Amino acid sequence: MGSRVRTYCAQSHIISALGASVEENYKHITQYKTQISRFKDNTPINLIDKSALDTNDIESLTYAEQLSVIALSDVINRSKVALDQARTCLIISTTKGNIDSLNEDIEKTYLWAMSDVIAQYFHCHHQPIIVSNACISGLAAIITATRLIESGQYDNIYVLGIDVVSEFIVSGFNSFKSLSPTICKPYDKSRDGLTLGEGCGVLLLTNQQDKSDSKIIVSGGSISDDANHISGPSRTGDGLFFAIKAAMDQAGTKSSDLGFVNLHGTGTPYNDEMESKALHMAALDSVPCNSLKPYLGHTLGASGVIETILAMEQLQHNSIFGTLGYENNGVPFQLNVSAQHRKITMSHCLKTVSGFGGTNAAIVLSKETEIKSTLPPQVRKSIVESAHIQIEKRSDLLFADYIRDEYKHLGESNMKFFKMDNLAKLAYVSSCKLLKDIQLPYPENRIGIVMCNRSSSLDTDIKHQNMVNQHLPEGASPAIFVYTLANVAPAEIAIKHKFKGELSVFISENKDLDFISNYARQLLNSNVLDAVVYGWCDYLNEEYNSELILLKTE
Repeated sequence: MGSRVRTYCAQSHIISALGASVEENYKHITQYKTQISRFKDNTPINLIDKSALDTNDIESLTYAEQLSVIALSDVINRSKVALDQARTCLIISTTKGNIDSLNEDIEKTYLWAMSDVIAQYFHCHHQPIIVSNACISGLAAIITATRLIESGQYDNIYVLGIDVVSEFIVSGFNSFKSLSPTICKPYDKSRDGLTLGEGCGVLLLTNQQDKSDSKIIVSGGSISDDANHISGPSRTGDGLFFAIKAAMDQAGTKSSDLGFVNLHGTGTPYNDEMESKALHMAALDSVPCNSLKPYLGHTLGASGVIETILAMEQLQHNSIFGTLGYENNGVPFQLNVSAQHRKITMSHCLKTVSGFGGTNAAIVLSKETEIKSTLPPQVRKSIVESAHIQIEKRSDLLFADYIRDEYKHLGESNMKFFKMDNLAKLAYVSSCKLLKDIQLPYPENRIGIVMCNRSSSLDTDIKHQNMVNQHLPEGASPAIFVYTLANVAPAEIAIKHKFKGELSVFISENKDLDFISNYARQLLNSNVLDAVVYGWCDYLNEEYNSELILLKTE
């Protein structure tokens, strides 16, 4: 048996519509408060009170950058762990970053550009790692941080989750008709959609016990994909179930060990239905569960970080928040949901998230005294590179002509291909060329994808913003908006090849495959996956290139 490096949850900070500290947010939730404002079109949104923030010294920064600096500064000052240290790193979780700057300054909307501003402000020793994986981004960032700490690469990692509300985002969700005209009501029979929110959360993860006041540990974590649909969750719940089971197995916990489950709980019909099925498959129907979306709104890439911090608070206080507005069960399997806060003595809890692209993630949080200190010895596997494909820009053909010809040569008959955006088409064709005539003898939930690019989904972001600017009577197009997420292109790969294992997406200014190559190999060595497709796939305005590699174990 070998000793396991423990990843402690240390200092944290939250800025949301409920307040500008963890304490304020916790207090207001215990008082059943929510803070609904009205957006331009009268849509109810949980907006941060900007007047309560001190931005005098950072007025030149964007709104998202200001929130990030304020929250990070607070945690750094209290923890005394500076980002200029060699063993300390920053991971930024966001879905859209500075997307509200798209009309004024397109350069600011690159996620790595926002990262550079934050890195320069704090004199970061390492370039921040950017995770952009739709609504699971925050939890995916925490899982990534935990793995990097447990592998010995860092002692301390700050996880920053940030997203702000803009017309870009509101119009997109409106195009799906997924926004509730009132406060969302997760799992309730009368639920009619989600409520958006904006927020920023920072959590310091560390292997140093003395830096943690909470003594709460991330004892397990896993990411999966439904491989089912880019905008709709699995109808069976199996993708989320895979993530839950893997996280609980890693933590060594059973259903009877969990005090509560904090679910994604958006209040949309299909999300809540899917979650009830996943919990039923995991034998968690009777475990108390809740959603915090009625209090905070859906804060996108920040939600996983903010809600994890509040799950820690509930675990420490032996208190389970009620799900505001819940009255009557409206999901296929009756969950243990209550509108009232509950007290229970507990040692472990589970946090889950799901999102567009079929992505899912789950972590187990445990009190230090209840976690097992040993693990079965890790067996280093034999890893082989079994395929490699590279696509560079053709100067003699427009991308549309090139990709259509490549698709025809594949002999494919997937009519959905022609509805994809250019980035997804490039990823799809690249993966088909990579995996041509290859059979992978592994379970579908043991094959994953690790992808990176420079432009995120900016090419389609511009198309969506142009539609928003036109103020068309029919509104924005859901068929375009769904591709304004960096993880949807690799999700098309997962759907095509039925890969239900981990799907992780990183953003980087420069094409450097070292990080994701090492990360992909870590997933194989730590027995998370048996095979992984990793690489680079980027498209923006006729500039494109793709390089994918298949690794598998023997």
